Amino acid sequence: MGGLLCIGFLLSTLWAGIHVCAPDAFAWNLVLVLVNTIHTILLAHRFLPPSLSLELTELYLKLFKPLRVSKKHFKELSKEGQLMHLEQGENYAVEDITSADEKLSILLKGKLRVTCDDIHLHYINPHQFIDSPEWEANHENSDDVFQVTITAEQECVYLCWSRLKLERVLRHRPLFKVLFSNIIELFS
Repeated sequence: MGGLLCIGFLLSTLWAGIHVCAPDAFAWNLVLVLVNTIHTILLAHRFLPPSLSLELTELYLKLFKPLRVSKKHFKELSKEGQLMHLEQGENYAVEDITSADEKLSILLKGKLRVTCDDIHLHYINPHQFIDSPEWEANHENSDDVFQVTITAEQECVYLCWSRLKLERVLRHRPLFKVLFSNIIELFS
């Protein structure tokens, strides 16, 4: 609607400036074109869905959209996390060394191998939580450490939330808390 007003006032401006040669009508129509253009841009910025990176868009479509989470809420949640990278062979966590209560991460791209005492247990694939058992087991701060080693089989990208930031968001947005509980149970 605002775009149509801009076009209409632009045509009126051209008419007033070229055909009628009325400087006052030209000036008023020019002001109205500028005001409506700025207003239309502000409305578009406010109401259009936010853009996401390719990895986050895939995550949104696979896990969050089926649960009817709006793109705006997903963007709010994802901006609290950090996109992290692991090169092939790098460790996400080391058995009996890495603290298990500091973060929650979800794999966006790549493949992780989970081992215990050098025995292969399973793989973590894209759109699966990396450390959900540790997240659920450590609701309070503790001295617990990972019982497994998690190593990148190939180059990986994951979204990582620190425990403090994520718990703050979950306290302020009860919907997110329910969503996270359900997603962790369904897709871990």
